[in-house]
Amino acid sequence: MVEIAESAYSVTGIRGGGMAPPNVATLITKNTSFAGRQNRGRMYMPPLTDGVISTGGIITEADRLLVQGGADQFLADLAASSIPMVILHTDPAVTPTSVNSLSVASKVATQRRRLR
Repeated sequence: MVEIAESAYSVTGIRGGGMAPPNVATLITKNTSFAGRQNRGRMYMPPLTDGVISTGGIITEADRLLVQGGADQFLADLAASSIPMVILHTDPAVTPTSVNSLSVASKVATQRRRLR
């Protein structure tokens, strides 16, 4: 049985400090038991505030560890709810690859437009 709860909040979300540019994101890589390009995955999370990112794009270690703890807890919560995180493949005949762990990169990722 699944229980769902809803609550209405009228609190505006805020962050202390200046925001990073909109093309900057926190990169989380999905780790599997297999090697190769098709068995890799990544997620892009909203960026941290400017105060925790150096001019070279490096996240402070304390803040990276906070995000890593949240990513680990997210994966554990999925497993506890019997919802496995998997990497899907373009070929439907290939079995989805199970994600074993998540790793938060110490350097922020940037969104680049592809030139074709």
